Amino acid sequence: MWLVNDFKSKSGFKKNFITVFTGTTISQVLPVLISPVLTRLYSPQEIGIFTLYNSIALILATLITGRYEYAILLPKEDVEAREVVMLSVINAIIGALFIFVLLLFFGDDLSRLFNIEVNHELIYSLPLLSLSLSCFQVFNLWLNRKGDYPSMSIGKVGQMAIMCLGQLLFSALGSIALIGSKILGQVLSAIFYIKKSITSNGFTYSKGVENKRRVKELLIKYKDWPLYSLPSALLNQFSGNLPVFLLGSYFNLHVLGLYSWSYRIVQTPMNLVTSSTQQVFLQEANRLKHENKSLLPLVLKIYKKLFVVGLPCFGILGIFAPSIFGIVFGAKWEDAGVYTQLLIPGLFLGFMNAPIIPITGVLNKQKERLRYESVLIGFRFLALFLGYYIWKSPIISVALFGLVSFIYHIFFSIFLYKIAKEDSKVVETSIKRNLTLAKEGY
Repeated sequence: MWLVNDFKSKSGFKKNFITVFTGTTISQVLPVLISPVLTRLYSPQEIGIFTLYNSIALILATLITGRYEYAILLPKEDVEAREVVMLSVINAIIGALFIFVLLLFFGDDLSRLFNIEVNHELIYSLPLLSLSLSCFQVFNLWLNRKGDYPSMSIGKVGQMAIMCLGQLLFSALGSIALIGSKILGQVLSAIFYIKKSITSNGFTYSKGVENKRRVKELLIKYKDWPLYSLPSALLNQFSGNLPVFLLGSYFNLHVLGLYSWSYRIVQTPMNLVTSSTQQVFLQEANRLKHENKSLLPLVLKIYKKLFVVGLPCFGILGIFAPSIFGIVFGAKWEDAGVYTQLLIPGLFLGFMNAPIIPITGVLNKQKERLRYESVLIGFRFLALFLGYYIWKSPIISVALFGLVSFIYHIFFSIFLYKIAKEDSKVVETSIKRNLTLAKEGY
C-alpha cells in the first residue's frame, strides 16, 4: 500500500492500516457501484431529504455521548477503559430518550423549518438512528483499542451492504427506503460490534458505573472531551453541514439534493483513505505519546503521501466534474458536478488534514481547535447567507462556502504542523534530561 510503505515498525501500523483500509474500501465502494442506479431510482429531492436526516442524526449522535468515547483509548488499564465505554453508552441512551421527548413536542416545527413536506413523520426515527450511530462508534473504539481490526472492517462492510440492498429493493418507497435502510444497517452493525466486543475482546459489564463517586471521577478526569472536544466536533459538523441545513431552507430540497450528491461523490474516495488512516493514526499517536516519542515524523509522512495521491484525483474532478456527472448519473445531475468544481480546493486540503486531526486530542489541544472551528462556522454561515441574501443564487452560495473552506484548511494545516513540532521539542528535551540524569547516577 502506498500510504504505509514507510511505517514498518513493531507496532504493526502497516498491517493494521491495510486491514482497516480494506474494510473501509469495500464499504465505500458498494454505494459508489450502485450510485448510477440510485440517481435513476431517486429524485434530487429524495436524496436531499435523506441527506438532511442523516446529517441531523450524525450531529445528535456526537452530542449524546459527550465525546467521552474518545477517551476509551487513553487509559493504560482495560478496567478503566470498560468504565468509559459504559459511561458513553449510558450517556447515549439517556440522550436519545431526551431527543425523543423533544420531538414529541417540536417535531412538526422542525419539519417546517427544513421544508420537509413529504414523509415528515420520519423525523421520529432520529433518536434510534442517533443511538445506533453512537453505540457503533463507542464499540468501534473499543475494538480499536483491542486491535480487532478485522471485526471493525466486517462491521463497516455489513452496515453498508444492508443499507445499499434495502435502498435498491425498496426504491418505490422513496425517501422512506433511503432512511429506513440506513437505520437497519446501522442497528445491525452496532449489535455486531457489541457481540464481538463481549465474545472476543474482553468486554464485560463494569460495576464501576454503579458507583456515583467513580462516575464522578471519570466525568472529571476526562472532562476536556465534553468541554472542548464536543463543542469543537459539533461546530465542525455544523460547519460542514451548513449547506445541508441552509440550502434546503433558503432555496429548496432539489438544490440540497444536487449539492449533497456533489459532496458525497468526492467525500467517498476521500473516506477510503482518511477514515482508515485516522483510526490507526489515533492508536499509533497514543502509543508514541505513551512511549515519549515524537509524533512529527508520522504527521509529515502522512501529509506527503496524501498530497502525492490526492493531487491528480482532485485535479481531474476539478476540471471534468460536470461532464462526468452527466454521463455517469444522468443529465439531471450535471449541476451537481458544477458544485463539485467549486468545492474541490477546500476538499483537497481537508483530505490532507482529516487523518491528522486526532492529534489535537492526543496533545490536549482541544481548546485551540475549538477556536479554529468557531471562526470557521461563522465565516461559512456568512458565505451561504450572502449568496442567498445578495445574489439569490445557490451557485454563488456554494462558491463562497468553498472559498472559506479552502482558506481555513490552509491555516489549520499550519496549526497541526506547529503543535506536532512543539511536541517534538518537548520529547527531545525530556530525552536529553533523562540522559543527563542517567550520567549523573540518578
